[in-house]
Parts: sequence; C-alpha cells; structure tokens
Amino acid sequence: MGRKRIVQLVLFASIALLAVAPVVGCGTGRGGLSVPIKIENADHVGAISLNLLYDSTVLKVSAVNLGALANGSSAQWAVEAPGQLKVVVQNANMNGDGILVTVKCKALNTTGSSTLVIQVLGAMGADTGEDVETQVTDGSFSAADDSVEAPVISFGA
Repeated sequence: MGRKRIVQLVLFASIALLAVAPVVGCGTGRGGLSVPIKIENADHVGAISLNLLYDSTVLKVSAVNLGALANGSSAQWAVEAPGQLKVVVQNANMNGDGILVTVKCKALNTTGSSTLVIQVLGAMGADTGEDVETQVTDGSFSAADDSVEAPVISFGA
C-alpha cells in the first residue's frame, strides 16, 4: 500500500474515531488560557491530524477553536485519554504561516509546568491528496508565570 493511501487512511480513521469519541472538557472558568498551535510554510495543505500531549495534572482542555489560517475549514477534537488531545482539521486550503487552532485550557495549579508535545499523525495536500512532510517543535507551559511557548508544525523538507 502506498504512502499516500496510508496517510488518507490515518486521516479518515481519525475522523471516524472522533465522530464516536466522547468529548471531555471543563468549563472555561477563571484562569483560562489559550495555547496556539502554529503552522509554518503551509502550501495548499488540505487536512492534518495531530495529537497534543500535555501533563493532565497541570492543564485541562476545555475547547479547540480554528485559527485564522484554517478559516473556512472544519475541525473535530477529543480528549482521548488524560493528557492526549486529538485534533483533525479538514476541508482546508492552508497557505503560509499562522495559527492552525487555539486550544483553550485551564491551569489546574499555580506552580506546575508541562511540555506541549505535537505528534502529527498525517497531513495531505489540498490539490493532490498526497501526503505532506512535516517537522515539529514542541511547546511548553509554565503556571508560575502563566507563560506559553506555542508548539509549531512546519511543512516541507
């Protein structure tokens, strides 16, 4: 089976899982924060499936909103296990640099920190349906100073 077909199957399976997965989250409440997941060098990217891994004793996810770069596309998300958020963005035609999604979270304590690890499960070109190469730079969160370093997904070799 070709790599293109494997990427398509991963994306479609991700969408199917999200359709039946329960969505777990919390109310926005006080102390909410926004964690952008940024993308760089997108060139007609049509779909992406990813996991965001984080310390569930430090953060609790309440929502995922599309960023400006993914405007007009659709997204599904679910907290599949403590500390594992799955996000699928599809029906897109993303170009350039910007915010893919913003993850709304609540800090669960005032001293914790967490690495924000990105795992790209698959990405496809909007025009070709071919898989798109990605590289990731993980982010971080520190409750002590309420700082967020956004994780980044870069496209291309």
